[in-house]
Amino acid sequence: MIEADKLERVCRTTDLLKLGSTIPTYVTIDRSEGLELRGGKLVSFWVKDGERIYDQPVSDHRIASIIKAFADPAKEEVKEEKAVVPLKETDKKHNELVIGNVSALAGQYGIPVELANLFFMKFDNQLYIKNPGLLWIASKKGYGHMEVTDKFNEETKEWEAEYKIYPVLTKEIIEAIAKLDPGIQEKAMIEATRPCNGTGRAGDKNIKMKPMLAFARELAQTRAQNRALRAFTGYGGTSAEELGEVNV
Repeated sequence: MIEADKLERVCRTTDLLKLGSTIPTYVTIDRSEGLELRGGKLVSFWVKDGERIYDQPVSDHRIASIIKAFADPAKEEVKEEKAVVPLKETDKKHNELVIGNVSALAGQYGIPVELANLFFMKFDNQLYIKNPGLLWIASKKGYGHMEVTDKFNEETKEWEAEYKIYPVLTKEIIEAIAKLDPGIQEKAMIEATRPCNGTGRAGDKNIKMKPMLAFARELAQTRAQNRALRAFTGYGGTSAEELGEVNV
């Protein structure tokens, strides 16, 4: 049976909107598709003329990934020896991640193993974390808020963005600072609230799929957010959205 709070965390990190209902319901931003949690099971639907149409093929990749991730609870019981299977031995025909290959990596950062295909991607025989995975790790650590600024560089014809992630200022931190010498309290408060920054660029030079140039601004923001998230969480690897040659 799927737990409602676990589903909510996953849907939140994948930018699905929660509707106010007694039945846990999540929809895409354009509200064209969604899913419900009924009796511990996921039910997907389309929205047409304000009405929900059930038992239709899922086209949104986020909803499809979530349904796939929660479809088989047995995936949680991954044997440890599978975690060391070399990536080159995976099934390349379908170009999908095999859970065993990322179980150790997912476990290291507190990511549910059954969500590996949603939070990681394979490219050139390497594993890269995706934006939802970084957001998952950051949400577990806890942050105050995020800020983003961007501009279009006329000279380089690229969108440039900067993301800032502010830490949570807890009651314990405030009380600890209050006990310090008055002469260093201000400096301690500045350090305690200092954000983690990340920058990102996107344009013709670093977007492989030309149709995605229309979303260069959003991609620049995502790259900036990912770099800030990596600094905030201490994630050492490069994220998928930062790769200029990946089919984003």
